Amino acid sequence: MQIGIKNKLLISLGLIFTIPLFSGCGASRQGAFNMDEKDLVSASTSEAAATALTAGDTLWNERGDEMKLTEGLAKWEAAAAASPNHEVFTKLARGYYFLADTHYALESKKELKDVTYEKALSAAEKALAAASTGYRDARKAGTSHEDALKFVEKDGVAALYWWSSALGKWAATKGFTTRLKYKDTLKKTMERISELDPSYFYGGFHRFMGAFETKTAGLAGGSLEKAKEHFEQSVAIAPNYLGTKVLWADYYATKTNDKDLFVRLLNEVIAADASAVPELTPENISEQAKAKALLEEVDDRF
Repeated sequence: MQIGIKNKLLISLGLIFTIPLFSGCGASRQGAFNMDEKDLVSASTSEAAATALTAGDTLWNERGDEMKLTEGLAKWEAAAAASPNHEVFTKLARGYYFLADTHYALESKKELKDVTYEKALSAAEKALAAASTGYRDARKAGTSHEDALKFVEKDGVAALYWWSSALGKWAATKGFTTRLKYKDTLKKTMERISELDPSYFYGGFHRFMGAFETKTAGLAGGSLEKAKEHFEQSVAIAPNYLGTKVLWADYYATKTNDKDLFVRLLNEVIAADASAVPELTPENISEQAKAKALLEEVDDRF
């Protein structure tokens, strides 16, 4: 089969990043920057891409159904193959993250969950490459991810956020050593997000940092006091995004051995109106399911 220029771009995007997600050597893949700016497109430019993108968007609205979500992701993959751009790659990053963090997490499909977080990471990397010429060129020249972050502007925030979220969840499944390995990279990435758009995705920066400070409290330098402040700020920004209270209970309340807080937060999630923000209904329904599952563990945790 003949490979066209846009499909070549997809291959290049897939090879481009050198952040050592699954490697022990920080610079082991740093020579693979072979993507030219002229090959990027800013939006879906072909009829096939537009049709696939629209079909994926429609199915995304029914993402609470695992089959509809996987069908939608396949449509977005087709759109990305026809017309690679940061919009569709960002959709894929969020979509794969949702699949891993909701359906596979609730179904305890650990192997599928880990693989899907990796897919979210890959899509987010492609989104970042497509959104930020300055970042991409800096990385191509051998600059580290952390030092290249200064070149990412606001249109790269979504890519950074879903990359960080997927990496954080992936690392958490691997244990303390892996979390420690990536903690500085994650913190610096989130700090750049806070400079550009701290309220992105319903207080996402503060929600992420609440979990981050909790998980790294103690030997890794995190602060439980800061964790609490971040969770409170995230809830203040987006009180109807139920995932913040679930993380607050699961991470912070458990670590501080605060059973009353654990039970209160989870009961608030269960009692909340999942459709208070219509576009968040699938996420909130999922978070309510997580809250119920966590409450069943209360006697084992405290």
